[in-house]
Amino acid sequence: MEFKEILLKIKYINNVSTDRELAKKLGLTEDAIRNWKRKKKVPKKYLKLLEEKNINNNNVNNSGIMVNGVNNGKLQIHNHTYELDNKLCDLIKELSPKRKEYYFYKISAELLEDER
Repeated sequence: MEFKEILLKIKYINNVSTDRELAKKLGLTEDAIRNWKRKKKVPKKYLKLLEEKNINNNNVNNSGIMVNGVNNGKLQIHNHTYELDNKLCDLIKELSPKRKEYYFYKISAELLEDER
């Protein structure tokens, strides 16, 4: 899993969309998050959060669609459901499972930011 994907997933499970919010939520400084980015490495204790929440490639079903993610033209994020354009759904279906997962978390972070 690439660093960007890991960081997006950590933001997702913490219900935040920015580095500043993540730092505050984890009790860290923004410099700590910048150091992660510079080194392209997340400390092990935060990777364990992903394991505990079972957020990894196992969240992708056989068709490559996110479980509790994009399904039947709807994107489920926490308690919100978003309708997706058919064209967007078709494009998402064309992506590799890894890319689908990446964009799921990317879109999730953007939607969370928009809600604020």
